[in-house]
Amino acid sequence: MARSSADGYTVLSADNGTLIFNRALFKNLSYNPEQDFTPIGLLAEFPLFIAVNQPSGIKTMAELVERAKANPGQVSFATAGIGSPHQLAMEMLLDKTGLDMVHVPYKGAAPAIQDVVGGHVPVMITDAASGMQMLKSGELLPLAVFGAARHPLFPDVSTLSEHGYTDVPMSAWIGMVAPKATPPAATPSCRSGYATRSPSRPPAFYTGACGRF
Repeated sequence: MARSSADGYTVLSADNGTLIFNRALFKNLSYNPEQDFTPIGLLAEFPLFIAVNQPSGIKTMAELVERAKANPGQVSFATAGIGSPHQLAMEMLLDKTGLDMVHVPYKGAAPAIQDVVGGHVPVMITDAASGMQMLKSGELLPLAVFGAARHPLFPDVSTLSEHGYTDVPMSAWIGMVAPKATPPAATPSCRSGYATRSPSRPPAFYTGACGRF
């Protein structure tokens, strides 16, 4: 994509892992998000949930913390993959709480959810889009949501801030970019209010061919 034709017809939808986190996680990255891409806009942003399966017996965030403290290095959590927003959100929380939990990365959200629901891993970080069906059905029990506000579809699920764990405003988002040399006139037009600011997106994401939004 970074070396594709800058004709305005070639665009990429990518998450914050691809556009932000990978630069810090991988030493020899084959692209530079700031130098190779022109930001167009935000496509979607998904809140992240800490969820557990029914066999775990965990019912609250306090119970999860208590179990992790009592069993350091023995309670595992699943995510959609290494370097995903899901993993980094949990790593931030573990760093702030001093908890020692084991990361079990999967190649995508679907197999992670399948194994957690199946009882192979007790805890997971899931975004609202991927985990919606299981969260609604009760096969996954949401304990808390990352961010400052409760999710409108899960108003009874408290935020991490409400549990005293502040400064972990992580979310998963997908943005659209074009090759860096794409002229402004060739990029898709932006509507007012197309993107909403988030702490997990750098200021550079809002400026580019479409101006500041």
